[in-house]
Amino acid sequence: MQTKNVTRADLLELLNVSEKTLRNKISGTTDFTWSEAKKIRNTFFPDQDYDKLFEQLPKQ
Repeated sequence: MQTKNVTRADLLELLNVSEKTLRNKISGTTDFTWSEAKKIRNTFFPDQDYDKLFEQLPKQ
């Protein structure tokens, strides 16, 4: 998301969720719903594959 300059504020506005909820979704504590995943992809990353966009990266 950083390469496309998508901010947490952008996601909060798009998804209409609390900061805590968004933080939990980004960290993998809770999952994005299919509806949320579609909104994110269609709004910010229409050229990206869902699997690639939402893959879990290893924690560093």
